[in-house]
Amino acid sequence: MLISMAPLNVSASASASETDKTYQAYDASQHRKVISENGTTDSEWSLCMDHHKQSPGKPGEATGKYSKNENATKDTYASNGGKGNFQKIKRMLFYKLKHPELNYTVLQNEYYYQQDNKTKIYDTHYSQDSELNKQKQDLRTFAEDSSHDDEINSTMEVFIYKSINSKMQNLISAKLKEVPTSTKVKFSKKALT
Repeated sequence: MLISMAPLNVSASASASETDKTYQAYDASQHRKVISENGTTDSEWSLCMDHHKQSPGKPGEATGKYSKNENATKDTYASNGGKGNFQKIKRMLFYKLKHPELNYTVLQNEYYYQQDNKTKIYDTHYSQDSELNKQKQDLRTFAEDSSHDDEINSTMEVFIYKSINSKMQNLISAKLKEVPTSTKVKFSKKALT
């Protein structure tokens, strides 16, 4: 008797389990911080995707309910209200991950500038702060540089928090993918006797 068994692919992916969770967000030291239902931090920082909509609450006053879209693609970005060149947006998110000291206001303004067809109001000149001007220029230069795209596409995951209330901001953030750690195993032969 021959029994054929097709391979069984069972995936317990995080994205499937995350889609039915609810999140809240608030401004924490000018960062849009996102927390899960049980109060743990899901994202230390995120960017508002549409400057015309309401921002999350003040520190300690988490507002709104959000669902989470992991592994956001160009299509899911666009369908959640994202504008502009998605690859440039990804470069900016990657730059923030690699440069945590980057001023959040500079990052948010540059995001609006990039995704809103270069709206001049967000082309901010930080006249009193040469360091912020330098950060802005470095970020913009990186956003225009495609030489890191292979690394960005393979090592970074973009996710979107979609607001259940259509009057509130959707939020976008990113994280570096976790690389499995390798374990060294040493084998030795021993005779059973």
